[in-house]
Amino acid sequence: MSSRTLYLFTQKFPFKGGETFLETEILYLSAAFNKIVVFPFEQGKEYYSSLPINVEVSQPKFQSSARIRNILKSNFLILTGYYFRAIIFSHDRWKYLSQFRFNFNRILGLFSRAGDLFKHIENNNSDTVYYSYWFNDWASMLAICRRKGLKGKFVSRAHGYDYDVLQNGRGYFPFRESEMSEFDHIVQISEYGLLKMQKQYPRAKNLMLQKLGVMDNGLNPISEKGAKYRIVSCSNFVKLKRLPLMIDILSHLELDFEWVHFGWGEGADDIVKLAGQKLKPGSFEFRGITPNAEILRYYRENPVDLVMNVSELEGIPVSLMEAVASGIPVAGCNVCGVPEIVCKETGLLLNNEPKPKDTAIQIRTFLEEQARNMEFRRSVKSFWEKKYNSNNNYRQFIEKINNERI
Repeated sequence: MSSRTLYLFTQKFPFKGGETFLETEILYLSAAFNKIVVFPFEQGKEYYSSLPINVEVSQPKFQSSARIRNILKSNFLILTGYYFRAIIFSHDRWKYLSQFRFNFNRILGLFSRAGDLFKHIENNNSDTVYYSYWFNDWASMLAICRRKGLKGKFVSRAHGYDYDVLQNGRGYFPFRESEMSEFDHIVQISEYGLLKMQKQYPRAKNLMLQKLGVMDNGLNPISEKGAKYRIVSCSNFVKLKRLPLMIDILSHLELDFEWVHFGWGEGADDIVKLAGQKLKPGSFEFRGITPNAEILRYYRENPVDLVMNVSELEGIPVSLMEAVASGIPVAGCNVCGVPEIVCKETGLLLNNEPKPKDTAIQIRTFLEEQARNMEFRRSVKSFWEKKYNSNNNYRQFIEKINNERI
């Protein structure tokens, strides 16, 4: 175990409702670092499960308001540098002028919170690793802290919404060039994302690829001959997950099936109502928010013929990684990083804008011809071993952030 300390910045992990997939990574991190301090952006009331003994949770107290004059006075040179770099290097330089008020207020707020964060952690050893799990506000604050003199190594992952302008309401990420320059490593989880960021930020020399991973979950039991086909999906009820489209596709699926969905969220009542209108009674089940360990146990104990995802935008869905780790075939749309896990070796790659009736025919053919073929399911499992085995991927990631420098 290293004597180093890791500060991990998350959205809500380890509280319920946060990043469930960090449950696996935190085990590897806790074995590699002497101490880990987790900073969730949102606080909760209950943890997913017990944390490793050397992991603790903290949160700095941010001021509800700060005087603009004081922020400008103490950060004038850094603020000027942020704007200068944006105007010189950004493809969206005109937006810094046309949206000046928004950007100015945003950067002032970030500098105010970064000041509070800096005071909270400034006495740390210079050997500390600062790891933002998302390239979001935490990463922005950490970049400012480093510019203010915080010592250590700075790492951020980038997944999907946090780097892809297609998933950003404004079509760009303000001051991203300045933020990126402060990190030793910006770690993409997909080849798609790496290429996209390299094209968007050609000056960046700190981009790298390191995919996420999941643990071995055995081999999903195969369905008995003649049993109804079981299709599983796993996601929150957010618009880009396109659950109404999923229901529409399944409504055209002309075979005996059962659809099980894990997840819940805003608009759930409308989704459940739509399923009731379009699908046969007894052909669907909504299991709500379900602990990750329970989903994995479900895969070990219940035959599943297909895990399906029809999101319009994605990184690489962890739900599909967990499926292939169980030898379960997967289906997903040809968007973003999805083709890196949904391919001939693992399942059925759908059109990025799937037509429900045509897609239902594709799915029926796949289910009848391949989904229950044991040789094919073993190839799915083999694909996980080569690409998404947590034991390989997280050890490689830790070695890189511990040893490599720019």
